Amino acid sequence: MYAYVIRRLLWAIPVLVGITFTIHTVLSLTPGDPVRIMLGETATEAQIEAARAEIGLDRPFLERYGFYLGNVIRGDLGESYRNKRNVSDELLDALPATAQLAVAALVLIVLFGIPTGVISAVYRGTWIDAILTTASLVGLSMPVFWIGLLLIYFFGFTWPILPIGGMRDGLASYVLPAFTLALNSYAMISRLTRSEVLETLGEDYIRTARAKGLAFSAVVWRHALKASFIPIVTVIGLQFGLLLGGAVLTETVFSWPGIGRLMVDAIMTRDLLVVQGAVLVLAIIFVAVNLAVDLIYAFLDPRIRFA
Repeated sequence: MYAYVIRRLLWAIPVLVGITFTIHTVLSLTPGDPVRIMLGETATEAQIEAARAEIGLDRPFLERYGFYLGNVIRGDLGESYRNKRNVSDELLDALPATAQLAVAALVLIVLFGIPTGVISAVYRGTWIDAILTTASLVGLSMPVFWIGLLLIYFFGFTWPILPIGGMRDGLASYVLPAFTLALNSYAMISRLTRSEVLETLGEDYIRTARAKGLAFSAVVWRHALKASFIPIVTVIGLQFGLLLGGAVLTETVFSWPGIGRLMVDAIMTRDLLVVQGAVLVLAIIFVAVNLAVDLIYAFLDPRIRFA
C-alpha cells in the first residue's frame, strides 16, 4: 500500500508541472499588456519598460517560466501586479469562501441526489420515476450561469425573499449560489444512484433477503443502497473537486468573494501571477481529491494497487 501511495504522489508532480506550464503558455499568448493596464493610459513608454523590467516581463518565455517554477517550488507565488499584495495571501483570503460554498453545494447534492435516485429506482417505470428522471435531465442540461441569472430574477426581484449577492446575510446568502452550483452534480448523482440501485436490486442476495421476509424498504435502504455506495461515494468525491474548480461562474454571478471571482477579476486586469496562483491552487485541490479517491479505492480493492 505504501508503494502505491508513493507512486501516486510521484505521478502528481508531472501533472502539476504540466498545469503550470500550460497556464503560463496560455497567459503569455493572450493579447493585452498587463503593464499598460496596471499603469494606465497616461504612462510613458519609459515607465512601461521600467515596470516591465521590474516584474520580469522583459525576459524570454522559458526564462520567465523557469523563474516562476523555481519560486513556486519555494512556496513563493509572487506579488499581485494590481495591488502589490502577496498572491498567497490573496488566495488564502478567498479560499475559505470557495470551500464553504462547495461544502454547502455538496450537502445539497448528498441530501437530495441519493434519496431521489433511490426513489426513482424503486418506482421504476411509474410517474414518480418519470418526474424525477425529467428533473435530473433538466438539471444536467441547464448551464450554470443561466440557472444563476434565473434564480436572481425570481428570488431577487419577482419574489425578493433571498439575498442575491455576497455573503453578508449569513446562511441565507448560501441558498441561491449553493443551489446553482449543486444542480448539475445533483442530477448526475441522482442518475448514478438510480442505475446502481437498480442493478443491485437484481442480485440474488437481494431476492434471498426478500424471500426471508425482510421489508422492502429495509432491503432497499440497508442492503441495496449499501452495496451501491462505493461508486456513488467515489463520484461524490470527484464532484467535490469539480465544485471547487467550477465555482468560477457561480461566484461571478452571485458576487461571491471566492477564488473563482478573484481569478475572473485578475483575468480582466491581466494580473497574471494571481491567475496562475488561483489555477495552481485549484489544480492542487483537484489532484489531492483524485488522489484521496484513488487511495480509498485501493484500500477497498487491493487488486488496484497492482494494476
